[in-house]
Amino acid sequence: MDIFLASPSGFCAGVTRSIEILDTAIARFPGELIYMKHAIVHNQHVVDSFTARGVRFVESIEEIPDGSVTILSAHGSAPQVLTRATEKRLRIIDTVCPLVLKVHTEAKRFRDLGYEILYIGTAGHAETEWVAGYAVGHFHVIAKSVDVDSLSLPTDTKLALLTQTTLSVDDTRSLVETVVKRFPQITLPKKEDICYATLNRQNAVKALAEKVDTVLVVGSRTSSNSNKLVHVAESAGMRASLVGTWRDIVPDMYAGSHAIGITSGASTPDILVKEVIAVLEKAGGIYRGAIETVNETESFTYSDKIFAI
Repeated sequence: MDIFLASPSGFCAGVTRSIEILDTAIARFPGELIYMKHAIVHNQHVVDSFTARGVRFVESIEEIPDGSVTILSAHGSAPQVLTRATEKRLRIIDTVCPLVLKVHTEAKRFRDLGYEILYIGTAGHAETEWVAGYAVGHFHVIAKSVDVDSLSLPTDTKLALLTQTTLSVDDTRSLVETVVKRFPQITLPKKEDICYATLNRQNAVKALAEKVDTVLVVGSRTSSNSNKLVHVAESAGMRASLVGTWRDIVPDMYAGSHAIGITSGASTPDILVKEVIAVLEKAGGIYRGAIETVNETESFTYSDKIFAI
């Protein structure tokens, strides 16, 4: 049984930036209790590692004592959260991914221009919830074609389309076509909102289909992009399973396979992938290396000024 690694996989530039900022904040504010609004990324291993270092993760800004050092996650934050943080005199360090921030900016701009916003995304996902905060009352989430059919809007309504950054590229393309067919007057983004890392990881999974019949996606069940990688693999004709760590692997996941592909979501650390490969090697697999589809060189910088709080 051969084992191949999809490349690229794992941490994206936005996640790397967020983790580096939190690491630096811990060093910059020794002895202070640091709070983080929402999980830094949707991966329990990463969250637990920072919890062990004293970071407190909370879902409500009201859980944070006034004046505390507070980190905002890469998923972004609704304007109401930022307003309340100011009222509580929280010392804010915002790690929002620049690509997510782009969608926030677009949502606010279209709302100010009087547009209704159709948003292709997952209801309840942090990214969706925070973007919605910029267009309250004028925001419509679309997850499937039936959601488009159910919309009742006047024909002269000004419409703009935005998308969550971590979706399946193929599914989103299909939904965009459905939206445009129903609302030909809609304004589309100047540039596709699905981030480069999501696109690259999905293309890398498709490339595995030439060599493997089974794929294990290493990632959290709360990670949208990890779940979409499972869907992409299955759509390409491969058997696919999502595993959080090596402990989740059972022989039935790869029984009868001649070759297994490994990939991981954008919030999954490399150590978890290496442990999965090691377990498969113990089960008789032979690691053949990575199948690279593109060399990612993107990085998101940040100014030292963000720590002057």
